[in-house]
Amino acid sequence: MFSVRDYSTDGFQLAHEWMLRKLNRGMTWAGLMLCGKTSEDACQDFLDGREEDDDWPRLSVAEWQEFVTYYRQLEEESQSCIIPDNATDCNINDMSAPGLVHSAWQLYKKKLLEEKNFSAASVSQIEKSTLDILNRLNRGESPEDKRHVKGMVVGNVQSGKTANMGALLSMAADYNWNMFIILTGTIENLRLQTQQRFLDDLCSGNVSWQSFEHPGSNNTSSMSVLDLKSGSRMRYLVCCLKNSRRLEALKRWLNSDINRKKQLRILIIDDEADQASINTKDITEDEKTRINEYLTDIVNDSGQGEFGAMNYVGYTATPYGNFLNDASPESLYPRDFISVLEPSDLYFGPQQIFGSSYNEDMNGLPIICPISGEYRRKKDDATNYDLDVLMDICSSDSAATVEPPPSLKNAIAWFCIAVAIRRGRKNKQACTMLVHHSMVTEHHGKIGLSIVNWLKNVSMDDFIVLCKNVYAEETARFNKEVLKSTLPLYGKKSGIDIDRDIEDYPVFDELVRHIKDLKSTIGHIYLHDANELSYHEGIHICIDNCKYEKVVQNKEFDSYVRLMYPGKEQEGVPYAPAFLVIGGNTLSRGLTLEGLVCTYFSRDCSQADSLMQMGRWFGYRRGYELLPRIWMTDGALKKFQFLSDLDHDLRLNLYRYSTQMTPMDCGPCILNTSGVAMLRLTAKNKSQSAIKAEMSFAGARLQTIYFENDVETLRKNLYVADKFIQSLGSPDDDMMKVHPDKLVWTDIPFDNIWEEFLSQSDYRLSQLPDLGVIKQWIDNLSRNTTLDNWSVVLSGKKNPGNQWNGVGKITRTRKISGTLTPDSKSICIGVLSDPSDWAADIPNVDNLKKEYYSSVESKRDAKEADKEDMKAAVRAMAGKGNVPLLVIYCIDKTSGSGKDYKGQEDGKSYRSPLNAVEDIVGIYIRMPGQMINKDYFTYVTIDLGD
Repeated sequence: MFSVRDYSTDGFQLAHEWMLRKLNRGMTWAGLMLCGKTSEDACQDFLDGREEDDDWPRLSVAEWQEFVTYYRQLEEESQSCIIPDNATDCNINDMSAPGLVHSAWQLYKKKLLEEKNFSAASVSQIEKSTLDILNRLNRGESPEDKRHVKGMVVGNVQSGKTANMGALLSMAADYNWNMFIILTGTIENLRLQTQQRFLDDLCSGNVSWQSFEHPGSNNTSSMSVLDLKSGSRMRYLVCCLKNSRRLEALKRWLNSDINRKKQLRILIIDDEADQASINTKDITEDEKTRINEYLTDIVNDSGQGEFGAMNYVGYTATPYGNFLNDASPESLYPRDFISVLEPSDLYFGPQQIFGSSYNEDMNGLPIICPISGEYRRKKDDATNYDLDVLMDICSSDSAATVEPPPSLKNAIAWFCIAVAIRRGRKNKQACTMLVHHSMVTEHHGKIGLSIVNWLKNVSMDDFIVLCKNVYAEETARFNKEVLKSTLPLYGKKSGIDIDRDIEDYPVFDELVRHIKDLKSTIGHIYLHDANELSYHEGIHICIDNCKYEKVVQNKEFDSYVRLMYPGKEQEGVPYAPAFLVIGGNTLSRGLTLEGLVCTYFSRDCSQADSLMQMGRWFGYRRGYELLPRIWMTDGALKKFQFLSDLDHDLRLNLYRYSTQMTPMDCGPCILNTSGVAMLRLTAKNKSQSAIKAEMSFAGARLQTIYFENDVETLRKNLYVADKFIQSLGSPDDDMMKVHPDKLVWTDIPFDNIWEEFLSQSDYRLSQLPDLGVIKQWIDNLSRNTTLDNWSVVLSGKKNPGNQWNGVGKITRTRKISGTLTPDSKSICIGVLSDPSDWAADIPNVDNLKKEYYSSVESKRDAKEADKEDMKAAVRAMAGKGNVPLLVIYCIDKTSGSGKDYKGQEDGKSYRSPLNAVEDIVGIYIRMPGQMINKDYFTYVTIDLGD
């Protein structure tokens, strides 16, 4: 994108709406370049008139054409991944976005832009992905088409899946589906919130919406009252709890009139489809949970007669259970399609926050702060960690007397700072801090007592000093410059410029009066006469769990303890209200925490899908991008870093097969590794059909970029590497003449490498849980074919004064992001291998490269030739086509010394000196062959049967 203007303003939105209307009426993109006129002069006259009469921005013809080009590129880039129904695509419809001004879709689209402040880029993306899903559904137009379509939409946690659902409902309503059933989870309050949200969002224009409450119960209207005739404007909405009694009643209602049933064109949307809908009974014994039984009965049309059309679409951000549970014909397995929703470029998701081993430029944001301690600590460790203090609070009979641990105090201080910044900017939206330590409801109240007692007793002066120290540390660690370096593409497609559109931190003195206001009043939400809620300037302490009383009676007035944000009736609140929320499972699904700026996550969890859903800090933080902070344990951080790769890997897997096969031809493969020993993908009773999938290291490029700054481990690796190199004997003299900074040994058996080097070392290879899986693959491979013996290279640089085993030590510096600080125990160097090392064992590599490129048909082909293809071809020409390569490096522990630790900006990341306790040995492995799979983990997939 080359735009430098902000296209999110009201004037540009008006211009974009005009553009969409013209496109819907048949104008081409070429025609739009001149606003439908025949010359640039006529186009300029038109633009001038729009500025004067319709509040468009002032635009030249060139600026207008840049604007049109911007949205044309968005249209081309905005697409979702669809796994096709079959190779011939015979069941794909050809519906386009409804274009009538009063269509349900156009009215909903207008609401997204004007009322919900979605960017035009986001709405364009929603439209495209929704059309892809819509065109996979069964419309019931052909009597011969009796398919019961079952699909899955994979979104992201807190990424706006509901907006896509609303778009799908609206478009489907325009195309004459008439019965819409939304399955909304297991909590009635959340069902009511979801129902009200859809009733508020769905627009009546050319259609008219009617909602049914608990259909099939005694008080529900009979099926006979429905207007289902052809051409009817009526569209019916049912929000149903995932409850066996509710689903049984719904099934009974839908089957109560055979003639009406034939007219029902049904779309079922299962929100959080991995919750409650999955069968957790023993599928080998043909058992089902009651919820799953009633739901599959409805979807499979088990009653008398047939529905006019039946479509089931599950939505979830964590589909592991859905993909691994059961793929039998009657199950809810997404046999027909899987769609992947891409969030907008304003979304803060797992890769943005925790980094990705797939993308060296995605290192994670430095917004993670440590909580010391671990749940499974050694018995003889007497250190008083943060987690120990929290456990003392939860077990104490007088929790109010136990002060919060230092990390929680720092988190509360940052929360007050963030609220003060929002108030200083005259922002009136709610701000929230989440404390999530335990699922035990009793613990929530005790932690709340500890926090309240400390806040009330710490002196104002001491609290201001704490806030000032936290402010200095956090603003130095993460600021606008760091945001630009770690997320350089943030908001680019949405017209956001980080320098122009993101406010930097104010000076601390400007925040003091707001911080004092916050500390002055510590309590619950006030509840006055007539159950009227009122909010104060201080911190509202909210205890939110399913068992806690909502109202606590006091002498002067009652208090509302559960979380309740100001509604429309409280819109006059003159400041951003602050909510410190302590809770458990009620906060882990289906709830959006408004203005979440601070999260204290000390919860222990060993299940991947549950842990990901607890990440309520994922989402959109437009307007306060610099304020969010997360406190968590090192154990939780490692799990979330793995989850980041798990999430990214699953999406890559779905894209990989997007044009080749159906979910029934090849089940989605889900990464599963021993790297996080205590983390399961999903509950065992949700993954009953999981089987191991094959892995391949053909074409693998593996290197060590992460190291633990532990003197014992680093010294052991140095000792083992030194001993192994000495055992290899004299290096190749001829190769030393070609590469004076490298020592090369050829024809080394892998057994020697494994027994004398790899098995005795501790290395963390990129995208690999442990070295043992390489040996397993090579052993399995040797049953059918064998690799040649290996080449081993000790690679260095020309440095006669600082050598190890005859070559100069190399230098690398630390990457600084997330919890990777200049003095952290974990070191990330980003890249280890040298670009020339792939040919370290080839003496005449330059001549072979020339020979390869001379065989390419044209200069253009030579320029565009894939470098990996060239390397593989050259190695084959040199007789090394089947030779694996192991390269060893010794990194100088003093690398980067003398440089400013905050690092020199390299445009992508910040770096600091290596600051290692010992020299570091790193390795690079290059496997021969075609890269069949670039993700070198063990996978699991679903058993699809015969």
